[in-house]
Amino acid sequence: MERLGFSRQQRQLGQTPRKTHLTGSATRLLKDSHDVKERAALEAFIARELYGLSLEDWTHLTGTFTFGSGPTKEELDEIIRQSLVLWGR
Repeated sequence: MERLGFSRQQRQLGQTPRKTHLTGSATRLLKDSHDVKERAALEAFIARELYGLSLEDWTHLTGTFTFGSGPTKEELDEIIRQSLVLWGR
């Protein structure tokens, strides 16, 4: 039985949907570390799938990121905003 498009052979080789997702995201981020959409998707995935956070937990946690200014803070705010949008997908 295939689960999430993964064959038995892929699972035997240690490939899992989570590892494949993380590997793909990391590869894309290495090409462009300022890819806000990819970073938001990765942050949401890690929080939800690896740490088991709820949307309420994630909202509370990211709501504490209040310090900073300028382009870096704007990028962080956009990553958080997009991660919240992506959370329900």
